[in-house]
Amino acid sequence: MLLLLIRHGHYPGNDPAHNHTYQQPTNEDWEEMQNLGLSTRGVRQVKRLVPQLADLHINAIYSSPIPRARDTAEILADGRAGLEVEYWDELQEIPPVTFPGAPADYIWDGEKHYQTAKEIEQKLRSAHGDTDDTVVVVTHGNLMATLYSSLLNLKPCNYNRFTGFENCGVYRLILNNPDKVQIIMR
Repeated sequence: MLLLLIRHGHYPGNDPAHNHTYQQPTNEDWEEMQNLGLSTRGVRQVKRLVPQLADLHINAIYSSPIPRARDTAEILADGRAGLEVEYWDELQEIPPVTFPGAPADYIWDGEKHYQTAKEIEQKLRSAHGDTDDTVVVVTHGNLMATLYSSLLNLKPCNYNRFTGFENCGVYRLILNNPDKVQIIMR
């Protein structure tokens, strides 16, 4: 399976004006950010990505249900006959910080989130493991870092080794057997 991990396009929460909110959010701040869709810039980013993926036969698109990821996945799927986006709650954003009043599922727990990444990997391998399928997963930067750690069998605390996932960045991995992952650099 060729796995294309794609971070959602730009959204207002990526703007410097929101950085203070992102670093020390309140529960209301976090909820507000989770409900924001793509910005105009984000829509342009995704539309520029579409032709880059045009020659690929994409067999499945899985996405976080959070609006910015959902918007990204829907634009990528648009015009691909018979391809519907499937939304997985497991692909939702993992909060980068713990903040006062945070709901229990918003509190960073490396072991828990690493286990979630392992479950995502298992779902992908169960559905597409021994195939030549091309699978797109649209999610969030911090979950992508955790997925990378999981796929490479690194300890949960090592997720922060993988940072800098760009909005609409495409990260290619080949998962052909359970013991081997190839990262395609370009």
